[in-house]
Amino acid sequence: MSRPHPATRNASKGISFFARVAQSARQVEDSVMEHGKARTLFSKVFAFRRHPYFTIFVVAYAIFVDLYLYAVLVPVFPFSLRIRIGLKQNEVQQTVGQLLAVYAAGSLLAAFPIGWLSDRTPAARRQMYTAGLIFLLLSTIGLAYAQTLPLLMLARFVQGVSSATGMFYMLE
Repeated sequence: MSRPHPATRNASKGISFFARVAQSARQVEDSVMEHGKARTLFSKVFAFRRHPYFTIFVVAYAIFVDLYLYAVLVPVFPFSLRIRIGLKQNEVQQTVGQLLAVYAAGSLLAAFPIGWLSDRTPAARRQMYTAGLIFLLLSTIGLAYAQTLPLLMLARFVQGVSSATGMFYMLE
């Protein structure tokens, strides 16, 4: 009689999602060790990074951060434009619309080249995604410290470009 798979046996006991992920990572590591492949200490410590759940979590978290920044910035823009940039009240609404449009334009303009490059160089997809996250971080910092309208527009454009990399990685 065969034993049930440990993941299915423990799923009914109410083990948390993260415990199941850790257990699956141990199973992957055990199966690799059974096949006689030599592994360094570094690869043993970071074996969980190869698990599909970890990859899904990282990508979903990055997209959440991107969308959360969008949701937080929209209500803050009018106050920031009036206080920091010094725009008049009647110019604020149009400028907020322009900042949102610049983000969308950056994402739209970058989506096709990034998708094409991602299809042509499958080995570089992770590097492209990592670069997108770094540019998202830098553009968000730039947005936080920008004191002029052109710098705000540039930061929003770079945020749009970097968000396009995350969307293509999620679609893969």
